[in-house]
Amino acid sequence: MRLTSIVPLVFLSLIFNSCSKNAGIDQQPVDQIPDLSKTHSVAFDFSNFKVSYNERASNKEVAAKDYLSIISIIAFDSAGNHANSVVQSTYGGNTSGFDAISLPLKAGTYTFLVEGTAKENQQLFTDFSELSTTRLMTSLSHDDRHGSDVFYNKFVLTVGDRDTTINTLRLERLTGLLEIQFTDTLPENVERVDVKLYDAPFSYYVAEDSVKGRDSMFVGQIARNTNIDSLKVSNFFFGTNTPVTVVIKTYDKNGNFMFEKRVDNIFVYRNKKTILKGKLYPTNLSVGMPVTVDPDFAEIINQSF
Repeated sequence: MRLTSIVPLVFLSLIFNSCSKNAGIDQQPVDQIPDLSKTHSVAFDFSNFKVSYNERASNKEVAAKDYLSIISIIAFDSAGNHANSVVQSTYGGNTSGFDAISLPLKAGTYTFLVEGTAKENQQLFTDFSELSTTRLMTSLSHDDRHGSDVFYNKFVLTVGDRDTTINTLRLERLTGLLEIQFTDTLPENVERVDVKLYDAPFSYYVAEDSVKGRDSMFVGQIARNTNIDSLKVSNFFFGTNTPVTVVIKTYDKNGNFMFEKRVDNIFVYRNKKTILKGKLYPTNLSVGMPVTVDPDFAEIINQSF
């Protein structure tokens, strides 16, 4: 088990369609004026933490340890300054789940950010010295081919004159999945296919609970020796109501650019899977790309190209 004080951070147990931010916080009552010079423990007991999400129109819950590989927690004081933080990982052979961890804090009111992800051992918080600048990313690299499925919760808690234990917390999914499927085989002269998303939202600003920042991000790559049944790429992105553009480029064995196809006005929705399906080399290059939504999420969107 690895437990480290954090630099970029990640969050915790999850819910795809829950609106409750404070469910399950067990705080003992404060019956006297707290001693501001002392610190008290805010403990997170992960034994009963669940990951909750929609699957084919029904709600499903699994233990956090069965889905997440990293949980990150940050506490900000009432002025919005970083007060304490911790990250815990089960990546690298530890399968026992997450341990209970504590953050020592002085009496006061704090904003807590909790994030959980299944992304191996990567922390996804950045610029978190202040609440106003803290943002969350699906990947710390725009060219990362394996973006993370991100779950998140933000809540406010007052620390009094005694320790506090939080033993239940639900996180909301912030991401959607984009998948591109090709129904034809690669021509003999094509060595690889690169797929990127342009105007992609890459930052979730926690103070405003909004997605900002747009840039190109990698969706995936298909190599020459890829099986015909595996001619597809996918990646997680923050859901947004603003359209993005999918750009597909092909290259020969010498790395020379050969052909580009653009698919405009594609939407990646939070807690939904968008599928683009069609031919890489259609006779009519103006043909669109049908879109659908996947039942493994709250909805599937299908679109052809």
